[in-house]
Amino acid sequence: MAPFEAVNDFTGMRVISDWELGGSAVAHRGFVRLTAEKQSQKGWIANRNSFEGGEWSLAMELRATGESQ
Repeated sequence: MAPFEAVNDFTGMRVISDWELGGSAVAHRGFVRLTAEKQSQKGWIANRNSFEGGEWSLAMELRATGESQ
């Protein structure tokens, strides 16, 4: 849950405890951006812990502005 304040001392990038970000995914203070507004970029986020809950939900916002070529 945001805000994401932890920063990797080596890379200077924000990190989220128990989560891995890859590809073009970037953690910002209040959200995670999976891809920048550019075609052919791919990003992902994965939890390092096994999930054993019976039910779960996800709140996600998808935005595309179409401002880039």
